[in-house]
Amino acid sequence: MALPNHTPLNYRIWHYTYLTFCGFVFFFLIAPLFVILPLSFNAEQYIHFSAKMLALDPEGFSLRWYEDMIYGTKKSMGFSH
Repeated sequence: MALPNHTPLNYRIWHYTYLTFCGFVFFFLIAPLFVILPLSFNAEQYIHFSAKMLALDPEGFSLRWYEDMIYGTKKSMGFSH
């Protein structure tokens, strides 16, 4: 959003400082998602970048963590109803 031409300098400085601060806050809140989201498709027992994931091997990826989230941990632990 552009400021009108007649806006004083101190308001312009405050406006762009505020936008920069909001941009940094947004970045620090959203940036961890770019690490967590790829890790959530890991097929291993622990969430980490495995060698298969780094080699882009399809066996290194799964929806295991999403199944646990939807169906609960009882299914993945071998318990039956």
